[in-house]
Amino acid sequence: MLRKDGEKPACVSTCCYRNLSDTATSVSGRPQVNEYRGDFVNKFEQLGGLGQINGNCKNYIGNCAEQHAANQCSKKVTGTVCFDKFSFSKTRRPRTLEIIKACANCRYLFKI
Repeated sequence: MLRKDGEKPACVSTCCYRNLSDTATSVSGRPQVNEYRGDFVNKFEQLGGLGQINGNCKNYIGNCAEQHAANQCSKKVTGTVCFDKFSFSKTRRPRTLEIIKACANCRYLFKI
């Protein structure tokens, strides 16, 4: 899986939402305001805002593969998203196949 610019992404993750048979796979990348559901933007504001770095984590809010995958998966959900209903594959770095642990932002958002 490649990013929109054709480069290999830093990380890749697959997500599913409880009670949905569909999954979504996505890669890490710069967040764009118009790509995230309002549920996510509101939750990101609690961390400091989309595209920002807070004191708890070195990652930009909205940049993680888990956050992108959850957003893609959530587009199949009608109504408000319940963030603790997301589950994820092990996030991997495609260049090395290294398993990447969830960052502080993702642990907060998804209780993982």
